[in-house]
Amino acid sequence: MLFESQKLTEDLKRNEEELRKNAEEMKKTQIELEKTNIELAQKIKEVEQGQKRLHALLENASEVITIYDKQGIVQYVSPSVKNILGFAPEEMLGVNRFERGDKILKDVFSDLIKNPEHERTFEYQYTDKRNRRLWLETTGRNLLNNPAINGILFNTRDITERKEAETAKRLSSEMQALSENSPDMILRMGQDGTFFYANPVTEKFIGIKPEVLRGNNINNLEIDESVKNFILDLAKETNIEHKEIQKETIFNINNTKRTVQFNAIPEFDDKNILTTILFVVHDITERKEIELEIENKNKNITESINYAQRIQSAIIPDFDIIKRYLPDSFVFYKPRDVVSGDLPWFYASEDNIYIAAIDCTGHGVPGTLISFIAYFSLNSILGRNEKMSPAEILDELHIRVRQTLKQDSPDSKARDGMDIALIKINLSENKLEYSGAHRPLFFLRDGNLSRYKGDRMSIGGKSMSSRRGGKEEKFTNYEIDIVKKDKIFIFTDGLPDQIGGTEGRKYQAGRIRDIITEKNNFSMKEYYDYFVEDFENWKKDYKQIDDILFIGIGF
Repeated sequence: MLFESQKLTEDLKRNEEELRKNAEEMKKTQIELEKTNIELAQKIKEVEQGQKRLHALLENASEVITIYDKQGIVQYVSPSVKNILGFAPEEMLGVNRFERGDKILKDVFSDLIKNPEHERTFEYQYTDKRNRRLWLETTGRNLLNNPAINGILFNTRDITERKEAETAKRLSSEMQALSENSPDMILRMGQDGTFFYANPVTEKFIGIKPEVLRGNNINNLEIDESVKNFILDLAKETNIEHKEIQKETIFNINNTKRTVQFNAIPEFDDKNILTTILFVVHDITERKEIELEIENKNKNITESINYAQRIQSAIIPDFDIIKRYLPDSFVFYKPRDVVSGDLPWFYASEDNIYIAAIDCTGHGVPGTLISFIAYFSLNSILGRNEKMSPAEILDELHIRVRQTLKQDSPDSKARDGMDIALIKINLSENKLEYSGAHRPLFFLRDGNLSRYKGDRMSIGGKSMSSRRGGKEEKFTNYEIDIVKKDKIFIFTDGLPDQIGGTEGRKYQAGRIRDIITEKNNFSMKEYYDYFVEDFENWKKDYKQIDDILFIGIGF
């Protein structure tokens, strides 16, 4: 038992020693493990910091990195897309960019698929999410065989500022070339009166070489005092107004007085402070001479037109005289220009009253000349025979107009003439006669309107039958018995053809007919007021396209 006890004690000592050694090894292992954990935590922290740095770099990078798969679907887009194009990355992921119509991108993408060894760099314009128009430069590479990328890589950067700078430089060069070769004097002057630029033609205008002007103050240069004061006064006004100012003055160029136009253009810095004034000076002597010549010609033409208007006014019947013979009547007469191609004509004899609405070819002065022919011819015809019917008068008038305008000649190409509605009234017999050349007569009785059409031929020129080799046709004469409260209306085509209304359409004769019928209880004064107002409301902002003549008579 003692022996076994001693042996057990020795085994316990050996086991204790092994346990101690194992404890020491475990302690060492724990220390190593703790050290490893610390190092691992540091590595993880470094990786996290690296990822944050990478994200920050990608977010603030000057380029957008985009990876597409073979079908053009966006697989990755860098966070910098937010700053550069305004889109959040998630808005672009999973999108087929080439289905949206970006043709240049689609073409480059197709080329990179077909030719993977190529690298393509190209420029194009693009509208970002903020609706800004940008210039972008993109470099595309096919990295489908790169396991880390496995896609088509596009690196895109905003080159708008560079393109604008290039454009500004190009425009500046073009402006410099234009300025150097311009026939106008161009000066740039600072706030203190120092000249920063003068183009070569300056010497011609003010007799000083441009190199002498540049860098010198206007007050230290030998410039004509009147010119100097004009420039300084214009600069002062530009400083006050802060806008372009245009003025004219007289320069003594090569001992010749010339009219010049100064354009003073204020130039501001990026803080909107006026720094310099650009003067562009143009010799307008020839233009002023032409303007003066045109002004004198216009004056002479205006005086001639006004004189023609006075003559035409003298032959137009006095409307008060018409009312003396036809108390319930109106004449709505509104020339388009100063003088008119429409003419109201009136003639009264002992038994008969003649009244006509005449529409001569053209308007203005040409129409007025034809109206003179109409007036004097009609007076002459009735001066010989005051009992002629309207149709007989129109037949004779047609012959006289053709003779006056020499339209009888086979070689004549003149087609000038007139359309007319002519009425003869015999109040003692209660009888009315009418004949017309293209112009109708509206006859209203008891609320019912009848329309008498004029013949489809004009006064003057050639009728269709004569142009075909036949005889001249005669005008049709209508005889109408009139009773109390009958009303008649004649008019030229100025009112029916007037453009207006909400849809920009013609007034039309049908509208005249409908108004006459609807307002059949109106007096002629009421008709006149209504048509004048209706015409203005219809025309509104449209121009009057022709002369207006509208005559109404009540019995």
